[in-house]
Amino acid sequence: MKKQEYTKALILLQSFETFWTFCSLTEGELYRKECKEVTKELIAQLNSIFATDKKIFNSKELTLDSNNDTTLIQGIIVELEKWTKNQNKLPFPEVFENNWRMSLFTMGLKIYLLKKVDSQLKVPIIWSSGETSFSKSRIRWGAHLPHHMLRTIPDNLEIELSNARTIAVVGDIRKSQDLMTYSPSADFFRDMVIEFTQTSRKIIKDNYGIFDKFTGDGFLAYFNEDVCKKANKDFIDCFIKSSKEIIDFSSEHFAKWTKSIRKLPLGSSGLTIGADIGKIEYKEIEGHLFAIGDTIVWANRVCSAGKSNEIILNNMLYNIVKDKDKKIKFETLESVTKAGESFTAYRMNV
Repeated sequence: MKKQEYTKALILLQSFETFWTFCSLTEGELYRKECKEVTKELIAQLNSIFATDKKIFNSKELTLDSNNDTTLIQGIIVELEKWTKNQNKLPFPEVFENNWRMSLFTMGLKIYLLKKVDSQLKVPIIWSSGETSFSKSRIRWGAHLPHHMLRTIPDNLEIELSNARTIAVVGDIRKSQDLMTYSPSADFFRDMVIEFTQTSRKIIKDNYGIFDKFTGDGFLAYFNEDVCKKANKDFIDCFIKSSKEIIDFSSEHFAKWTKSIRKLPLGSSGLTIGADIGKIEYKEIEGHLFAIGDTIVWANRVCSAGKSNEIILNNMLYNIVKDKDKKIKFETLESVTKAGESFTAYRMNV
């Protein structure tokens, strides 16, 4: 086998690694097409070499393990070949499996190919589980979880979250339609919304909360008992502190905002927070956090009963907070759901 054939394989392998780095870290969102195209070329070149050099797929020759066979590498090539023909984002279903198998594949082949081209370079070739951890934490969960959770995310995170009590927090911007319609420009409205969202999310995450999403005219967040406990914090305290900080910030933010709108709406613009406590079912699907439960529904309902700059609690959460902190004062509210069901909620004065 001529040296240039090994050189060609080495160049294709380097090209594959470049595209694979971005493709794997974004779970197939970036350079998937390009990565699949170069994978086809690489496999064709490797198979061409294998026809006369059986050692190129041999695990022992590639210094991967002591097995004197080609099962490992050929198995990976089979899955890569399938991937080039299907619509899957990555060759293997699990993040760890993709990183581990591709690392073995590239490390072993690179060592072998460098020898075959008589390279004297000593290239450092390493892999660690930190790559998998980064993919799972920073990219998949970074926008949602508080910082202390990103360092050690358990594989069964959704189960742990679902098994613990959670305070669901709904933030709703009052008169948001007027703020959008009568703001001086689209850019001004955009900037004010971004500032509100980013600051609210930072406050929530800094207080060990989980930021779910911006809803278009507010946000949805959670304070999970297990998450806060791992940071040696009480989730009730975290909720109270976070809610107060958000109301303090939003009061000033919307006061500044309304000074710049052309038509001031009847009733004040601002943020209302509604909250309830209970079990929530969490699920992560393709990088998106899904949370389902009556707790979220009732947090939204009690939020609807409040006015700007108010924090409204449902019954169970009210009793827990009242018993925990005698200094906090409450006012009783009577309201009805959209279906006409009456309920009692409580305005928390912090």
